[in-house]
Amino acid sequence: MATTKEMSHTEYFAALKTAADPTAMQTLVLGSAYADKDALNQAHEALLAEAEEAGDNKDYAPAAEAFRKDSVLTWAQDDNRMIENVSTQALYYGTLTGFDVLMENYATVWAMWAHMLPKLKARDRARLQDFARFRRSFELGMREREASDAHINAAVSLLAPTFDKIGALNVKALDDKKADITAETTALWDEVGQLIKEIETKVAR
Repeated sequence: MATTKEMSHTEYFAALKTAADPTAMQTLVLGSAYADKDALNQAHEALLAEAEEAGDNKDYAPAAEAFRKDSVLTWAQDDNRMIENVSTQALYYGTLTGFDVLMENYATVWAMWAHMLPKLKARDRARLQDFARFRRSFELGMREREASDAHINAAVSLLAPTFDKIGALNVKALDDKKADITAETTALWDEVGQLIKEIETKVAR
């Protein structure tokens, strides 16, 4: 996992916060961004195939990494249904892999959706509703784990509610078309940043 070896989870999350568009996010997560749409589509197809094959073979770490990277590519493709599918898989396989991978995948997925949240179209809001599917990915991953891990248990219990909070803002924007959730989303960034710092200092050590 390149990113967390070079920076702490707290630093990585801060970098994700500034990577506010698909190009910046690709540069951070993949090392470079695809300028060409055809190259982007090919890279997505290849990564998705690699992720699914690794997942089928129960190679959790490569699956987690490929799904995380592909979620960022799908954001560049602007296909919210595919972003949702790939990013929930990233959470699931991250939970199955280990603490650092879980944190890296969580931070990437949460940050991407937080960047997208104020701008979502009504039909995407209606489909996502309260973001319960993201919490469910954690729960499925926890259930599938063969060995219990206190660090992962603690991290998931703290991280899962952050998707409920995004979900609550999404529902608010769905119910009130005039609601501006930008300020509340900004406040959530700070809250999650603090949470990651706390998990990194207390849970991981």
